[in-house]
Amino acid sequence: MRTPARGRCLCVIAMFLLVSLSPIVAAEVSVTLSSDSSSKEASPGSPAEYTITVRNTGDEEMTVSLATSQEPGGCQGYSSTVEQVPGTIAAGSYEQVTLTVNVTEGDQTADDCETTVTATASAAEPGTPGAPAQGDVAVTTTLGEGSGNAAQGVELSTSQATKNYNNGAAEVEWEITVKNTGQTQETITLEMDDSSSCRSDGLEATVDPAQVTLNSDDEETVTVTVEVPDGEQTEAGSHCFITRATVSAPAPPPGTDPAQDNLSVTLNIPELRECSATLSPTSMTIAPGASQSGNLVLTNDGNSDWTVGFGKSGAKANWVTPEVSQRTLPYDNGNGQAAISFDVTPDDSMAANTATEIRIRGLDGNNERCYAILTVTVGQSYGASASLGTNYLTNVEPGTADSTSLTVTNQGNGADEFSIAHSPVPSGWTVTMSSTSVNLLGKHEPQADRQESVSIEVFVPIDALADDSVTISFTVTSGGDSSIQITDSVEVSVAERHEVDGSVLSIDQTGRSDQKVDFPVIIQNNGNVQDSFRLRACDPNQPGSGCTSPSWQSIFVDEQDNEVTQISLDAGASQQVYLRIHIQSEDEGDYLQVLIKVNIVSAPSNEFTKTVTARVSNYDYMMQLILAEPQGAPDSTSVTLPPGGESTISMLVSDVGTSPYIESALFTTQGMDSTITTTLRIEGVEVGIGTTPYEIADDSQVYNVSLTFSVMGSDQGLNGEAGVVKVCAASMRNTANPSCVDVVITIETVHKLEVVVQGGPNQNTTHPEFSDFLVEVTNSGNIEEQIEITSTEGLRGWTVDIEQTDLLLYPGETETIRVRVKPPVDLPVEDEFEFTLIVTPDSCEVCSQPVDMSVKATHPETPEWVNYMLWSVFGALLLGILVTIMLNRRRSFGV
Repeated sequence: MRTPARGRCLCVIAMFLLVSLSPIVAAEVSVTLSSDSSSKEASPGSPAEYTITVRNTGDEEMTVSLATSQEPGGCQGYSSTVEQVPGTIAAGSYEQVTLTVNVTEGDQTADDCETTVTATASAAEPGTPGAPAQGDVAVTTTLGEGSGNAAQGVELSTSQATKNYNNGAAEVEWEITVKNTGQTQETITLEMDDSSSCRSDGLEATVDPAQVTLNSDDEETVTVTVEVPDGEQTEAGSHCFITRATVSAPAPPPGTDPAQDNLSVTLNIPELRECSATLSPTSMTIAPGASQSGNLVLTNDGNSDWTVGFGKSGAKANWVTPEVSQRTLPYDNGNGQAAISFDVTPDDSMAANTATEIRIRGLDGNNERCYAILTVTVGQSYGASASLGTNYLTNVEPGTADSTSLTVTNQGNGADEFSIAHSPVPSGWTVTMSSTSVNLLGKHEPQADRQESVSIEVFVPIDALADDSVTISFTVTSGGDSSIQITDSVEVSVAERHEVDGSVLSIDQTGRSDQKVDFPVIIQNNGNVQDSFRLRACDPNQPGSGCTSPSWQSIFVDEQDNEVTQISLDAGASQQVYLRIHIQSEDEGDYLQVLIKVNIVSAPSNEFTKTVTARVSNYDYMMQLILAEPQGAPDSTSVTLPPGGESTISMLVSDVGTSPYIESALFTTQGMDSTITTTLRIEGVEVGIGTTPYEIADDSQVYNVSLTFSVMGSDQGLNGEAGVVKVCAASMRNTANPSCVDVVITIETVHKLEVVVQGGPNQNTTHPEFSDFLVEVTNSGNIEEQIEITSTEGLRGWTVDIEQTDLLLYPGETETIRVRVKPPVDLPVEDEFEFTLIVTPDSCEVCSQPVDMSVKATHPETPEWVNYMLWSVFGALLLGILVTIMLNRRRSFGV
């Protein structure tokens, strides 16, 4: 059995195993080596000693093992040893040890030797993971001349062979000790020299004094001075200088060389990483979201090549994106430059037209070495939000209005004007806004300045249907950027309204005993929803709100003669039914009153009532309506009307009943109600159609009826519509049996011109007489026409003059114009001129009427005696010429 304690123990062990098996991040171990000098001299008995600095550049304490190696095959006669570092070196710390290079004298001893010190570093903490790190440094030891013989000798030494330049001085000095190691007084000459392994790299060095005289075992100090004219700007690195001492007197023993000694000193110029920065451009104006490029130009003010990083700082430094994060900045003898391009892409987190400064930096690692200031001015962004207070206006009563509000918020960073518009609404609906535009400050301003609400009122017309649901879209458009459009919509539903109305064309009718009399009743649904209507015939003399059937049988029937007790009508629709009363009395003049009741089934309190009277009479009550000028059947005609046009049709009405009483005629029309309006005049008196009965005072007289049909609207889109308008006249005592005429109406624009030339289109004339044509132009269409009259151009000197080139003709109107044709002034032979007269309506150029016409002009005939006289004169002249010729010939021959 596993106890809870055992379970917890297992969990702890499992967690320990997970931790122990998890990847361990190795600590970094890093070591670097450096020397106080890159080269020194050694001579037999005088080894070269180097100070080696071992530096822990990692982040863990370490132990170090040092070893030396020499250039293979090139270090004959040289040996080296190096001290070991005692203990450990903490992270970031260092220790110094001594490297000793010895040289032995011999014919095979090399001139110089390169010795490498290698450090192998490991973490001091046992078990710390990670591979050992290594570092190395190389130095070059040059063979010194030392003593050239036993009698003479010289030795150079200094307390500090290597110096680090760090104070900006114009020169650096070394105190060199010159010692006479010979057996006699010596004159020692000093000079500066260099070698391939010890180079000054452009710096000049001098020694003062250049010659010393010393007794045996005496010594003197001379000064070696290195000129550093560029100070810290001097190219970084180790500059090596050799001081050479030669015993110049006394002369060396025969067969030996003068005694010499060399001493090298080193000046370390530390690497200087400095720069200066310039920007191109130094300022930018950029719209939010747009970008502009710039360049950071860096000049190397240091003394070596180094890698410069791109840095940025400032509240909006994140707007700047460099091409690269770093770039090599060359020294190039103090003329080095590098450039880093960058892009600036601002957002709209600042108000429009405000500026911010961004510090563009040249970095050495994380350290700033130079910088320049970029000024960025932010342009304007455009944006908005818009929301309605509610997206639904429900059950709005017809004829009333409901309201909501539209809140507009400027989400751009600058002031903007926003226009507000709404989508089209159905006819009769209106949308009223308290303002169609708002001026708002940018989004960084207080809410009251960047947001505004506009009140909206939606009016629902009285005839709006309950099943209408209208969606109205409101669009807010930025004045600064028309592509910024925000839309929200409201759905408006209409409340149900129940209303019934009706009309009875005749409330008093007669009929014979046992005859059925029909009272036409028109039921109108004036509500805005489909409803069912209950039809009842009641006794008006019974008390209370109920319905008691009248004493004569009374029912409702439809157009098909079917009995109905209830009808259904769409909103705004109407239907004609008939109250049919069965005359059940034989007494002349007896009558019965019946109350018509029409109720809405779903809203019974909405009711239409009307009382009608049915009388007993053995007479016929009837009117007759016929066309005044029938062109076929007397009860049917047709007419064509243009949009906006009208036409009047004459009819005749008469009382053809048998009643001795004065009757009244009631006129009604049915058909094309949405397109055609009608106006009725009887004997010149305007009579209301369907509302005003006209008294037929004399039943032996026929009355003139003028019915004018007018097309509602002049929209050419009405062309092509057609239908039948039924015009009826009925006796007020028998409206169920009218007399009717059918008028077929076609809406069509008719362009028709007729052109007739009196006397024909061809004429003859005698030169130089002209010809006149009389041309009749008739408008046979159905609209007023503006007409232009032109002709083809005259030829060969013929001219055509039109007396009147513009005509305005109403339908059926005719006008005569004169066209005069003149022959040319010079007519060598007879000529026939043909031309075309063109009659064109301005509103229909393709409806032009061309008429081909011609005029033939001849010369008048010459009288016979005139011809005789002309020939006589011609003969006399010819005879005179012949006689003259003969006389001249005779003279020439001397006869």
